[in-house]
Amino acid sequence: MKHVHRLLCLWFALLMLSACSRTAPAPESSAVQESSLIEEESSTAAESEGSDEEPSEASSEASSEASSEASSETSSTEIIVLEESSEENSSGEESEVREAAEEENEPDLVPVQTDSPVDAFYADVPRPAITLAQIPEYDGAATVTINDGVPFLLEEPYDLDQVRILLTPLDDLGRCGACMMMAGPETLPTAKRKSISSIKPSGWVQNRYPELISDSEGALYRRSHMLMFAFSGLNATEENLVTGTHTMNTVGMSKDETTVLDYIRNTGHHVIYRCTPFFESDELLARGVLVEAFSLEDDVISICTFCYNVEPGIEIDYATGENHLTEAMERSIEEAKAEEGSGSEEAADEEITRNGENSSIEHNYICNTNTKKFHYPDCKSVGQMKEKNKLERSCTREELINEGYSPCGNCNP
Repeated sequence: MKHVHRLLCLWFALLMLSACSRTAPAPESSAVQESSLIEEESSTAAESEGSDEEPSEASSEASSEASSEASSETSSTEIIVLEESSEENSSGEESEVREAAEEENEPDLVPVQTDSPVDAFYADVPRPAITLAQIPEYDGAATVTINDGVPFLLEEPYDLDQVRILLTPLDDLGRCGACMMMAGPETLPTAKRKSISSIKPSGWVQNRYPELISDSEGALYRRSHMLMFAFSGLNATEENLVTGTHTMNTVGMSKDETTVLDYIRNTGHHVIYRCTPFFESDELLARGVLVEAFSLEDDVISICTFCYNVEPGIEIDYATGENHLTEAMERSIEEAKAEEGSGSEEAADEEITRNGENSSIEHNYICNTNTKKFHYPDCKSVGQMKEKNKLERSCTREELINEGYSPCGNCNP
């Protein structure tokens, strides 16, 4: 009975230990150590009291239960650790996805040799979020404000983060694409601009209309820089040139370009600038360009302007670049020439009358006693004559010639 009583006490102690282990989980190493101690104690007790199958089974069961509890606690701890590791891996994967997305926003850059003082690259430059169909029809004004003057650049995930130039490679038709840069004091050219007459952008079919266009000998087309030479330094770079009309180049684009250039020179600040040509289908000549710009250090510059590639009085075939006067303009020019010719004939007839058949009729003249020239009173040379040399005469032309005076070459009296 003593043996049985002692074993029952031992079994009760094991049950208490098991209950404690359920309420307060112990590390794996402690549970294993406790199990080992119990097994050793059971083995020692059995050996000292003699061999008895029943207590041995109870001891074995208690030992197995304690070991099972310890193993269960260990397994639970391992699961928690694995879950934390899974979260870390998930976080790492999300970070990689974010980095990949950011890399997608950064265009593939290929260095390109230019005249600019800063680095330039070929890239898939993002185009503004607007189509040609959304641009208002030309109504006679050279430009139109788009998106309330707010550049689409501000709505895009990608922005330039350093002073550099991005150029879209020419497409299969040789057409220019969007050009973009961060302009600032660093990008202002230091070299003198050279001739670019050898470059002929897509749609270049040059004709001259001196009756309509006063400069450049009446040339219709200009090599229009997407990124102005004065703040980019880009000159003879095909990817930065489009065929632009006199109006688009000198009236449309010039205003915003000058605004940006003056801002950079006066403040030393930087401007994100993009210029995008808009082509209809496979046409070689752009319908116009969208100029966008905003200042980085302040809110002074905000530009979103479409410049129409048109020329009043000239009809343009945008598919090829061919051009000619409109019928209305042709009639207007012919009428002006006819009126001018008629006026010249009348003036000639009057001149003959004044200087030929009626040369013996008296007229009022102003004579220059110093140069020995005589003039009509309304001649512009009279206004430049010194008062002391002026002599008013009312006589015939022949009389003055006989006196040694000669007629003025301007008014031809």
